[in-house]
Amino acid sequence: LEAAGTKYHTEIRYLWAREQDTSDKPHYHMQLLLNYDAFCSLGCFSPSSSGKYEQGNLYHRCVRAWSWAINWPIYDMAGLLHVATDKLTKQPYVYRMHRNDAETFAQVFYAASYLSKAYSKPIAQRIRCHQGSSR
Repeated sequence: LEAAGTKYHTEIRYLWAREQDTSDKPHYHMQLLLNYDAFCSLGCFSPSSSGKYEQGNLYHRCVRAWSWAINWPIYDMAGLLHVATDKLTKQPYVYRMHRNDAETFAQVFYAASYLSKAYSKPIAQRIRCHQGSSR
C-alpha cells in the first residue's frame, strides 16, 4: 500500500481467520483497518479488459496480493476474493470510524466477531486459526 502513493499515510491493521466447516478445503476471512482518508472505497471489482487485476484500487491490490500468496495465476482469480456486503443496500461493508465513536466501533467489532465463530475452527488440530496485526 505504500507504493499506492496516496496523499494520506495508512498503517495496515488486520484480522484473519481460517475456517473449514462443510467444504473439503479451508477458506479465510480477513478484516482490514485502514486510514479512510487514504482508502475510502474498494474500487472496481471487475477484472481489467485483459482479464487481470491491474488497476490501482484497493480491491485489485488485494486480488494481486492473494494471487501471489496462494501462487495462483492472476487471470484465474475471479471469484476467489469475496467482499462482504450489506444485505439491504448491497454495498460493501466500509466503515468510517472516528475517535470515541462508540456506535461505529460496535459495528466494526460485530463484523470482527464473525471471524471468531468456534464451530468452523479446527481448534484441537494444532492449526493456527486466528491472527492479527501486532499493534
